Amino acid sequence: MTVLEVSEKLYGWYAENDVFLAEKDFKKIIPLSEDIDVDKACLEAALEELEKHEMIVKKEHGDKEFWILKRPYSSFEQTITLHAPLAQAIAEEINSFCDIIKDDTDRCDPTSIRDTDIGNLVMLYKSVKPTPEADKDNMESWFNLGPDEKKD
Repeated sequence: MTVLEVSEKLYGWYAENDVFLAEKDFKKIIPLSEDIDVDKACLEAALEELEKHEMIVKKEHGDKEFWILKRPYSSFEQTITLHAPLAQAIAEEINSFCDIIKDDTDRCDPTSIRDTDIGNLVMLYKSVKPTPEADKDNMESWFNLGPDEKKD
């Protein structure tokens, strides 16, 4: 298990809970562990990363360590930078869906991608998301957008 994998699970945890107590909640994040020491180290590193990003704070009380949200989960925001080709691709997909359903309410401006645009894109993806049995080779083309794309 990697720190990133544990961080993803903790992010989901804090969507539903304000406090994480490792001794009580460990198995809820890592239900199966091949090496408990390694997984505990990954968990601690992931918690420290969330603390570094000022999402949570560690508070020792008695003999326990509590990892507590600093503020409501829904109030956390992130800022990203999108290169023009990716912003255009996002807008094209959302706008073509708007054309299909004949509803311009959620049309996307590629020069100003908003939170709702990303939410719409996630909704579109969820509606066509392949099952685990799907052919993974066909999915490679889905991830070829952005400046790191290899050009022939």
